[in-house]
Order: sequence, then C-alpha cells, then structure tokens
Amino acid sequence: MTVKKAKNFAFAALGLGLALTAHIAKIHLTSKAICELATDQQQFKIGRHSFVYCYQKPVLAGNTSAIKKINAAWQADYENNQHNFALMKEAALALKDLDTTCSSRFLVTITYNRHGVISFRQDAEFSPVAAGYHKYNGGAYSLTTGNRIPVDRTLAKCWPNFAAINRKKITAAEALAAVEIAAKVLTGR
Repeated sequence: MTVKKAKNFAFAALGLGLALTAHIAKIHLTSKAICELATDQQQFKIGRHSFVYCYQKPVLAGNTSAIKKINAAWQADYENNQHNFALMKEAALALKDLDTTCSSRFLVTITYNRHGVISFRQDAEFSPVAAGYHKYNGGAYSLTTGNRIPVDRTLAKCWPNFAAINRKKITAAEALAAVEIAAKVLTGR
C-alpha cells in the first residue's frame, strides 16, 4: 500500500464516527459551537443534456479565532471549486445535442471528537459526460487553535513505529492497525 493510499484510508477511517448524510444537519461540537452543512445545489438542462452541481460546506457557529479560521479554510475550498460549475456549464453548452448527464458533487461527512478535534471528510465526484474522477479530501482541525492536524502526525503519536517504517513498503494491515489505534485515541475509547 502506498503512502498516498494509506493517508486516504486514514482520512476515511478517521472520518467515521458521527456520519451525516442529510443536506442540512447540525451537531453540537461543544457546549458553545454548532456545525451546519450548508449545501449549494444547482441543476439545469440544455437541450437533452442535464447538469447537477452540489457542494456541501461545513459552517461552524461561534466567534472564536479557531472557528473563524476553520470556516475560512472551507470557504476558500468552496471558492476554489467553483471552477467545476463553470466547466460543467461549458460542457453542457458544447454537448447540447447529446443525451448525457454531467455531475459534480462535493459531499461532506463530519466527525467530532471529545478531545477538541473535528474531522471532515469530503467525497468529491466530477463526471463530465462519461469519464470522470472520484477522490476523497479531508482533514482534522483543532477546535482550540483552528490549525489543521496532519494525519501522519496523529498516526505517529498513536503508533510509535509509524515514522520509522519504509513508506514504500507499508502494508494494508499496518495502515489499518495504525488507523484503529488513532481512532481509539482520538475518540477516547
């Protein structure tokens, strides 16, 4: 298993816990903060061609600098992904005589941890006509500082041998063991 695959797997595993699938959902993060998934969904049709664009963006409630920093990071990601909307519109206009559907979806799963960490996993799917791509983005943030917590740093704290292993020879079993330990530490179980 490559390091990239191990990190993607780690994001997926750390993103488990309290999963949300509704378009708008609220979670009490602390006694003072609430997180809402704001959804920007747009659909249109040109000729026989239909287009769907959906972007979920977590918005934390609160006035602390950490919460403002996390919200700003997600707002920047949202603005960076607006190019997908423009690309899909261009594709729809160019292919207006075809019977096709284009879609671009960015759906978020949120996990809250009692130790002041919130973890986001974004499932990104971009399908212009027939061929597309699918990827996972994500990260964990400190609710006290607003800083992103790198997965490898979390795994290194939970699994002492993580930093010493040969990155090109990590096995799926080793990655899974590290993620299970990290999940236990982060969730306090």
